[in-house]
Amino acid sequence: MPWEMSRQGLLKHLLNGADEHAHGDGGCYMQIIPPGSRSGRHRHLAEECLYVVEGRGYDLHQDCGRGDHRHVSLDATGAR
Repeated sequence: MPWEMSRQGLLKHLLNGADEHAHGDGGCYMQIIPPGSRSGRHRHLAEECLYVVEGRGYDLHQDCGRGDHRHVSLDATGAR
């Protein structure tokens, strides 16, 4: 799939619910967030995992940097 500009920044979907190789409704994408900028606000109806390839930043829960991974469960975000 091609790169696309969205309110979250530059995205490339690797798997999505419409893809014949996706499992269930899950998805996977790469996101580029240029230095000094940030992604848009977003919410999830399911859990989220992220992996930092390079650079540093933070999510609502903690700082993160190259090689870090995060798993945010529904309980941690207050979603039901």
